[in-house]
Amino acid sequence: MYSKALLAEIEALRDSSRGAHVSATAIELHVRSVYRSVRTRRPSFVSDASLDVIAPGSVTTIAALELWTAGLWQRVPGGYLIDDTELIAHLSAGPVRRLARRVWKRLNNGSVIPF
Repeated sequence: MYSKALLAEIEALRDSSRGAHVSATAIELHVRSVYRSVRTRRPSFVSDASLDVIAPGSVTTIAALELWTAGLWQRVPGGYLIDDTELIAHLSAGPVRRLARRVWKRLNNGSVIPF
């Protein structure tokens, strides 16, 4: 179930300031939840029931609480609103846009010398 795109997103979030203080389990739940939610009519909403499909309730409860305290999720009746518009936009985009985003990040990370 792991794809290169999901692993890349998990690593990027772990390295960002928003994900620096969140456990690896919570980050993985976040990325997997966004990946599933962008294929629905409400891409920024994760229901409690869909969390139980991703992992057991004991795991998702703690991870969701962690994401909520980190400001990545907001609790609403029946689930959570995801407050990560960049990841939602990225995962809902097609493969060409994802490739362009990776190239743009690579060119702007300081390892490439501009002309």
